[in-house]
Amino acid sequence: MSRIIVKNIPNGFDEAKVQSHFSTCGIITDVQLKYTPEGKFRNFGFIGFENEEQAAKAIKHFNNTFIRTSKISVAPCVALGETKNLKIWSKHAQKPVPAPDENGGKSADENDNTESSGGKGEKPKAPTAKTILERHQNDPKFQEFLEAHKRAGKLVWDNQFQQSEDAEAPPETPSVPASSGDESTGGKFEKSTGKKAKTAEPKKPAITLFVAKVRNLPATTKRQDMLRFFKTARPYSVRIPPKNKGFAYVGFKTESELEKALLMDKSFLGGKQVRIVNFTDQNNRAASGEDKNGERRAKQAKWERQRANVPSESICESGKLFFRNLAYSVKEQDLREIFEKYGPVVEVDVPIDSTTRKLKGFGTVTFLMPEHAVMAYSELNGTFLQGRMFHILPAKVDEDMKQGENGDSNFKRKKEQTQKKQAQSSHNWNTLFMGENAVAVAMAKKYGTSKDAILMSTEGSTSAAVRLALGETEVVLEMQSFLQDNGIQLNAFDAPNPKRSSTIILVKNLVPNCTTEELRAMFEKFGILGRVVLPPSGVTAIVEFLEPSEARKAFKKLAYTNFQSQPLYLEWAPENTFKSSSAPDGTKEVKEESNGTATVKESPDEETTRAAAVPKKEEELPEDDTEPEEGTTLFIKNLSFKTVEATIQERFRKVGPIHSVQIVRTKNLVSGGPTESRGYGFIQFKHRKSAEHALKNLQLVQIDGRPIELARSDRVLKTAADEARKGKTGGQKQTGSKILVRNIPFQANASEIRDLFKPFGDIKVLRLPRKMVANADESHRGFGFVEFVREPDAKR
Repeated sequence: MSRIIVKNIPNGFDEAKVQSHFSTCGIITDVQLKYTPEGKFRNFGFIGFENEEQAAKAIKHFNNTFIRTSKISVAPCVALGETKNLKIWSKHAQKPVPAPDENGGKSADENDNTESSGGKGEKPKAPTAKTILERHQNDPKFQEFLEAHKRAGKLVWDNQFQQSEDAEAPPETPSVPASSGDESTGGKFEKSTGKKAKTAEPKKPAITLFVAKVRNLPATTKRQDMLRFFKTARPYSVRIPPKNKGFAYVGFKTESELEKALLMDKSFLGGKQVRIVNFTDQNNRAASGEDKNGERRAKQAKWERQRANVPSESICESGKLFFRNLAYSVKEQDLREIFEKYGPVVEVDVPIDSTTRKLKGFGTVTFLMPEHAVMAYSELNGTFLQGRMFHILPAKVDEDMKQGENGDSNFKRKKEQTQKKQAQSSHNWNTLFMGENAVAVAMAKKYGTSKDAILMSTEGSTSAAVRLALGETEVVLEMQSFLQDNGIQLNAFDAPNPKRSSTIILVKNLVPNCTTEELRAMFEKFGILGRVVLPPSGVTAIVEFLEPSEARKAFKKLAYTNFQSQPLYLEWAPENTFKSSSAPDGTKEVKEESNGTATVKESPDEETTRAAAVPKKEEELPEDDTEPEEGTTLFIKNLSFKTVEATIQERFRKVGPIHSVQIVRTKNLVSGGPTESRGYGFIQFKHRKSAEHALKNLQLVQIDGRPIELARSDRVLKTAADEARKGKTGGQKQTGSKILVRNIPFQANASEIRDLFKPFGDIKVLRLPRKMVANADESHRGFGFVEFVREPDAKR
């Protein structure tokens, strides 16, 4: 448990002092001291820490210690709903009501108390005042005693005279009414005393005042200052709160006097400009009690409207949860890891405050399967997360999704919603997708010609389709070179199923003349941006946000929207797109100058940003395409279970270029959870001399506090690039000069295919297999083979 309870806290110890006292054991996320409804301190409270280790340290350090002269007790806090072995020690706590027993409707405890009360050695309970009154209700002497002591609110002689009259009256007087006896009694007394009995004076009717409220008063303002200020309006009453909070109420007898006072609005009193407003209606409602009732009715109506808006759909149907009471230090990734233990998570949305750049303390999570949401709700609700109680509720279903399911929207809106949902798919569009119009404009701008000249086909020249294909290839190669020069890892896009980033967005299908300022203006409305990379062609860009929630909001709002007459195609970039992580104070822009050259606009700390964004040449150009030599693999033994591949690579980096590092791990096929290291692994170098040098000089070197042992191995390791290449080519390696071309349009002929591949080298053979169907035209089957004269031309 990351939350503790502290008992016997001395009086006068507020939350700030408690936090200062316990902050030596860790980061405190929450402090709550408990008070009675009357505001009396109950001498205990709860403290939340960032993790369980800090809470355990606080319990061990502060339990049975002293604060001033009070010995405090520190213990782990019990989670919500855990009542087992729970002892109620406070008189203010609500005690559980025992269940009634069959024995006369009383519980067993009551029966035991009743039986034991007459036992030996136990004193009976003292009778209460109510029991005594019921016992002596018919006793005339006791009633006389009560009457003798009921003199408050009565005349002094009233009781004495009534007693004497009752004593002298005959026993039976049924014909005389009580009112005549009272009148005669009063007459006798008036004759004997010669004075009239006093009657209750009627209350004076309340005066209805016209009230003005004065705000922005100086702290030292007094009643005499207010009377002098409103002297011309002749105020009737002045009410200033005991602790002057900068406002007061002034009452007037007539409405004309109030109007005179309102004309003094924005006048100066004590060096401050005061504001005067009419407060008569609010004052009258408050006096009659209508104001509170009206506010209560308004609040009830508000809650009724909110309750009506909340859908009746349960968690079993929606699979969406709303959680709150989060600590500001919680990260979205931490929440995702917590919820993913119960099943696949579609989305975790945690809003960020735009001013403080911290969490707002609440969010939503959507599960792929609703039953996983039910499981998470039942197990996580009421638990502790970083010292605060994790409160989970059913979430409200999105209105757009609800309308789409109910069929309330038209066909166009349904299509837009379908496209926005499909935009989240990683295989929706090609990573470097470029429209034909953008390619034509980029080529025309580069070669100084018109767009019509590129698209027009003349006799004896190549077709427009071939020119556009070659132009797109040229633009894509320039874009790849530009992205590599600016810290982009292109290998991350080649993986078959890369893990997608939650903050980096690929923006595609841009117009060729798009600028970085236009992109920033479009995306900055949703949050703070990190790096914005725009190649010279200007048709594809990479935009990085600092917060995942803001990036998700921008993705949902801008996907398939029109930007300069063209729809935007958005895609989540791979997680390791950038070679270095972005910092809020190290924002970097990459844009195109007017002369066509790409420049980098950096922050004031230019050297630090460049060093972080552009690595050294040794790291920037890895030799992944070069095959390692034979006998370059070493077996590593006695590794720490906490060691990762990056640590080993960093330790052996100085020896020579490394091809791959692999730590053997256990496979958790049952739960699918994280794997654990087995304590050994392999490292393969590019060159044999590097492996020999490591085997000779790095034997028994320390890694994470443990000496490792090295030995030769015949194992051949595979890198991520090899796996990606295997996923794309089906595991086949380029060994000759012939290549396979798939997805050829059926309208393309052999001459167009030849013109397409001719710029890369001399073609030896071009073959397009035909359809083997009777009475079919001479169209090909959509694939073909191209064989070059030289093998390097085929690799290009």
